[in-house]
Amino acid sequence: MNRQKIANELVAVARELQAAAKGPVWDALKKDWNALHDIESALGDAMKEYDIAASYSGEGEKDAIQMLRAIEELKEQLESLSMRRFRTVVDMEARFVKKHGTPDEYAERIRKEIYPA
Repeated sequence: MNRQKIANELVAVARELQAAAKGPVWDALKKDWNALHDIESALGDAMKEYDIAASYSGEGEKDAIQMLRAIEELKEQLESLSMRRFRTVVDMEARFVKKHGTPDEYAERIRKEIYPA
């Protein structure tokens, strides 16, 4: 997945987060959402450095190639987590909030039904 596609998907997910019914998961994610993108971007920069190192034959060439593979795998795991799992949880939360209100609102409403004043 290229960087522009990742950036476009992150923007799309960020828009969905902004439009979603707001609950505690959304609050947690919006606070640090860009940090995940920053990590992915920094890993891309690190890959460029290891790619250059791997282009020079010598005692570090094989190690640099191993680092490239490890960083690529890590980036793929982050992309998978950020795209699929976050979206799934935020969508679930949006449905919950739309149907029941926030978890606190729901609990308070039920508590009042059980223990009327």
